[in-house]
This record gives sequence, structure tokens and C-alpha cells, in this order.
Amino acid sequence: MLLRRTKATLIDGAPVVDLPERRVTLRRIAFSPPERAFYERVQQESARELKARARAPRGPHPARLTRPSSDARLKWPGGAE
Repeated sequence: MLLRRTKATLIDGAPVVDLPERRVTLRRIAFSPPERAFYERVQQESARELKARARAPRGPHPARLTRPSSDARLKWPGGAE
């Protein structure tokens, strides 16, 4: 069984989990030519998969949109992960 809770959920007046403030840091970087080619290939494959799933027939259990399975094993050109 899985219980889902929001950050605002309280138990006995206290938060279920005490999380620190979220801090987001954005850094703009330039891809090398092989990295750019790899990124564009992944982006194109993802777009194709989403379009295919959008065209798929909808039944009692419609296809769920998840990130492409290839994302789980992304490898950068040259063998680095």
C-alpha cells in the first residue's frame, strides 16, 4: 500500500516531513558538437514516441505517457555517462 501525502499534510499538528526550502540553480552551458547531436537525437526520439502514443487507440487502459525508456540509459558520445 502506498500513501501519498503533500508537503502541507500534518499529523498531530506537525508536518509529515520537514523539508528545507527548495533552491534552484540554473546554469547555461554550451554543448560540444557531439553533445548537441546526442541531445537533438534524444529530443527527436522522444517527440516521435509522444506523437505515436497520442495516435494510439484509447481503451479502458490508455497508454500512459512516461519519459522514454531510453532516458534511463542515456550515454554521452565517447562512452561517458
